[in-house]
Amino acid sequence: MNSPTGFDYVNGKYVNVDPIAAMFNDAWLSQAIHMILAATVATGFAVAGVHALMILKGKNISFHRKAFRIAAIFAVISAILQPLSGDFSAKDVAKRQPAKLAAMEAHFKTEENAPLIIGGVPDEKTETVKYAIKIPGGLSFLAHGDFNAKVTGLDAIPKNERPPVAVVHYAFQVMIFLGVGMMLIAFLYLFILWRKKGWLEKDGC
Repeated sequence: MNSPTGFDYVNGKYVNVDPIAAMFNDAWLSQAIHMILAATVATGFAVAGVHALMILKGKNISFHRKAFRIAAIFAVISAILQPLSGDFSAKDVAKRQPAKLAAMEAHFKTEENAPLIIGGVPDEKTETVKYAIKIPGGLSFLAHGDFNAKVTGLDAIPKNERPPVAVVHYAFQVMIFLGVGMMLIAFLYLFILWRKKGWLEKDGC
């Protein structure tokens, strides 16, 4: 979906379908890494949460401690690596799908030193973003590795080809906040392990 290929679209029909080419398209590497890590993060935290609950309830504590550690290790490693994969994916999107990046960031105006928008309420009629925190040059750096790089805005995209900005921006912001939140939990877990190695051992075993 991010780089459709492996088929021909003729007279409203998809023909000459090549599943291998469709799977290994230009976006497959960045998207596969990003989604595998996302699945591991989500599953790791969910499983760790279940075992943590069982530990709090005092049920089969020895088993749940070991299971918690295994799930937590996968969750922590993946949560720390996920922002790196997100950066890799974002740079790929900026290169091949500027309209998608512009919608995700609610970036209406093509400009250099483009700000990174955190939060905010996009208004597609006035092409502005209200109540947002803006980091000067942040989007240029994340997209192109240069604080002064030009980032394509929605003003360069015909209006009938623009993605729905509000829903895309909100969904992207929720993903970012959740990802940052889980990364902070991961670092907190590592900090606690470093400062108090036996914190999980209530009975000192």
